[in-house]
Amino acid sequence: MAVRRRGNTFQADFMIKGKRYRETFDTENAAKRWEMDTKEALAAGKPIPSVNNGRADSGHKIKTLQQLFEHVCKTHWKLKRSSETLIQSGKQCVDILGANFEVSEFSRLQYDLIIAELSEQELSNATINRKLAAMSVMIRAAVEIGALNRAPKVPLQEEGLGRTRFLTVDEETKLLKLFEKWGMDDVRAFTIFALDTGGRLSAMLGLGWGDFGEKLSTVTYWKDKKSPPRTLPLTERSKDELRKLKERYPDEPGPFRMFRSKNGVLRTHWDRAMTHLKLDDVVIHTLRHTCASRLVQRSVDLRRVQQWMGHRSIQTTLRYAHLAPSDLLGMAGVLEQHTQQQAVQAV
Repeated sequence: MAVRRRGNTFQADFMIKGKRYRETFDTENAAKRWEMDTKEALAAGKPIPSVNNGRADSGHKIKTLQQLFEHVCKTHWKLKRSSETLIQSGKQCVDILGANFEVSEFSRLQYDLIIAELSEQELSNATINRKLAAMSVMIRAAVEIGALNRAPKVPLQEEGLGRTRFLTVDEETKLLKLFEKWGMDDVRAFTIFALDTGGRLSAMLGLGWGDFGEKLSTVTYWKDKKSPPRTLPLTERSKDELRKLKERYPDEPGPFRMFRSKNGVLRTHWDRAMTHLKLDDVVIHTLRHTCASRLVQRSVDLRRVQQWMGHRSIQTTLRYAHLAPSDLLGMAGVLEQHTQQQAVQAV
């Protein structure tokens, strides 16, 4: 009999012709009886006997990842203050693995697949860990209801400040010249706009012409992650590129919508350019880091940088604080004044 004890319950778990059958019961005898009855029913071509145990019934009904997700939404997340974020993170994991993925087959490999996909989306390790945490809640719930034997260890990613990669002026010049040489005017325009506004990729691709002010003087990011709406003035070169885009694509609803309709063309061109310039550590999101870094390096205070970038927390903006050495340069002068005052008093 394939019956094992799980805490205060007993689980019947066996396979017939490659299909797994698993239920959880309050007593060992009930588990053995259900297994025997089920095998006899299958051999005779009859329906599997129903289970009256409430606990086992929950596990019996939840077979797919989508079913597990819906169960956890109702029982774990719905009443939490951060329910929207948790549900969104859980849904993203389900989308990666597939709604019909069998919960009973979940292993460490599935966590690795989630990490790989999220890394491709250029998410930070901290963000990836939040997604993994949501998946972990679902998997623990699956174990509790008997839909999964064991919960694999969550491979959390190392978090830290690390080095914020941004483009130097020389790197930017070479990149823009390369796009011009290769005739990638649309990608060049996008790069300039991203450098000068620091917008998130999804927000920029979703912009419509109605999001721009008179004579393309400003751009308003209405929905950018969960940041409040913000209106930013545009540089002259960004306005010039936008005018050219409007002339080239008069029927497009926004300046960069063509990248949404052409599957992966922006990333394909970008990756090709990075390979050519040997900038292996530069991704599209680096353009956003570059914008924030330049604002700080030019002595814009962190509070205004936070507003410009749409950071919900000042802690995110503080990642760039070390790039403002001018804040500390004057400190030596203050200390020198104290030393000089002591010297005068000594005389």
